Amino acid sequence: PVFGGQLIPRPTPDQLREPTFEVLPRYWVSKEELEKRLATKSWNSEWLFAHRGLTNATNERTFVTFVLPRAGVGNSIPAWVFDQSLDRRKIAALIANTSSLTCDFAVRQKIGGTNLNFFYLEQFPILPPDFYTEPRLAFLVPKVLELTYTSHALTPFARDLAYDGQPFTWDEDRRAQLRADLDAFYARAYGLNRNELRYILDPADVKGTDYPSETFRVLKEREIKQYGEYHTQRLVLAAWDRMEADGTFAEVGLVANMGREQTARIELPPLAGLRNGAWAWQTTVQPRDRLRYAAQYALWISDPAQDGLRVRFLVACLAEPAMLTPHLSDSERANWLRLMGSEARPTQDIPRLRPQINAAWRDMFDTLISSGQLAESANGEWIKGQHYSLSGLSTGSADAQRTMFALQAIRRLDESSITAAIAEEDNVIYVRFGHGG
Repeated sequence: PVFGGQLIPRPTPDQLREPTFEVLPRYWVSKEELEKRLATKSWNSEWLFAHRGLTNATNERTFVTFVLPRAGVGNSIPAWVFDQSLDRRKIAALIANTSSLTCDFAVRQKIGGTNLNFFYLEQFPILPPDFYTEPRLAFLVPKVLELTYTSHALTPFARDLAYDGQPFTWDEDRRAQLRADLDAFYARAYGLNRNELRYILDPADVKGTDYPSETFRVLKEREIKQYGEYHTQRLVLAAWDRMEADGTFAEVGLVANMGREQTARIELPPLAGLRNGAWAWQTTVQPRDRLRYAAQYALWISDPAQDGLRVRFLVACLAEPAMLTPHLSDSERANWLRLMGSEARPTQDIPRLRPQINAAWRDMFDTLISSGQLAESANGEWIKGQHYSLSGLSTGSADAQRTMFALQAIRRLDESSITAAIAEEDNVIYVRFGHGG
């Protein structure tokens, strides 16, 4: 029987290890009706891919996907149908993708209730079929097969994956290791670094025990009770370290991106031909967005090897044009004042970030860091993050021109001059060289 969505009694370890053990369905439909429905979907395989349609905060996982024998299911188990020509190995990889902790973390940001309907699925960051190269499939499919094919009922699924052996034995330790390898793979596939993976596993491990957020609390508490430790966290991080060290990530084409590629080449037009105020910030652009745009263009145009810590000062000067003015030559200053407008004219002996810009600085930094658009190198440089996007950026825009002009001027300053300029604002400005504040 089923009570509250749970099988009572739950299968024992011995039953799970027995490949002939099956759960007796509670409800039945005629085979003719099943075949009639599937015929309209042109699905010929003897198994189905589905997800659990109900979820809640007491679940260890929000997004639960699985394969099951070709059988009738109710609306609480929505079934997915694929093009018959799709490589079945890629469907196996989809199981691993949707079962990964990284994907589940993203899903939890989307779900607002207990019904996991199809319109939610369209919002989930699921990797496309063309992501799966032969080396990636070779890594993923055997693990998915071993985790899935533990019952004779799924023999058709195993055969579609070109496996003609017997079902695999249900071994909890072995299964935990396989899941850890898959979780490490997908964390890297989504562009996370190790610290971001630690955060997804347990924010308190990164932010401290008093951090007011949690991700997989139910999983963590259950494992601490069962194993005396957060078992999944240890295994996944160990898998990450092993796959980094033994070259597995490199073999499957998941090399870390340090964000030094895709530096834009911007050619400034004759400045005399630009209208007055051509580069001025629109009054409708809020301080937080002004800083974000400035950072995105600064990261795109600058060269970390050449510009290093100058990038932070560049962002500040773009957001607060008057900060750059004292460092310009006479001709540069005339152009900067004309094209940027009144905001480029210092109102005090020492130009400062205005309170509203200064207040938005930390928000901008945290947002770009947490979203993966921005990263910091070991030397404290600002560089493109794993999820840095060129979407919406244009080499011919006023934003690009403004950034290129400022960068060229700042490149002529030695690092000590920039550090001195920032030091004058030590108690006011959040542009300190370190961690953004």
